[in-house]
Amino acid sequence: MSIINTLKDQSAFGFTGKINILMKSNDQFLGVIFQEGGLIVDARYKNLEGCDALIQLIYHDVLSLHEFKLVIEPEIIENKNRVMEMSVETIKSIVENLYPRFEQASKLAPSKKYSLLLNSEIVVNQEDFSFDEFNLLCQISDYPSINDLYEKSQFLEYELTELLVQLRKKKAIKIFQNP
Repeated sequence: MSIINTLKDQSAFGFTGKINILMKSNDQFLGVIFQEGGLIVDARYKNLEGCDALIQLIYHDVLSLHEFKLVIEPEIIENKNRVMEMSVETIKSIVENLYPRFEQASKLAPSKKYSLLLNSEIVVNQEDFSFDEFNLLCQISDYPSINDLYEKSQFLEYELTELLVQLRKKKAIKIFQNP
């Protein structure tokens, strides 16, 4: 059953608890969605939290990028696990509106077998980097492997791809194949 359908089902009877997201093949914990009174109040997935984590989870589920196993656990939700309050229909609408950006980014995303190299001359001399571009440049210095960057970045995948395209246009990064 899909994440959206599970959230709808749980929302219909005012579920309070968490839905653990596991990898179907080996039961590895990947993330969690918290619901209170049927409303979504938090989510965590990879390095993402809140609405961003939920969007990424649903996107991976819809495109079958991962096969998830969902484990539903009724429990009391602590205040620290309440960072938003959103209906299933609201998140579904958000994901539907963002889908074209996800789809376009998937076409432009660089292969995960490559790495990135900062062009220090451009980075030092160019002052018109946005906050997100600068943040990504810092992340690239920590995670030059594109695979690692997509795994560990705090940007949604479509945001990360869009930023990489912008930085390439500004010639601030170069892509090269790992040896």
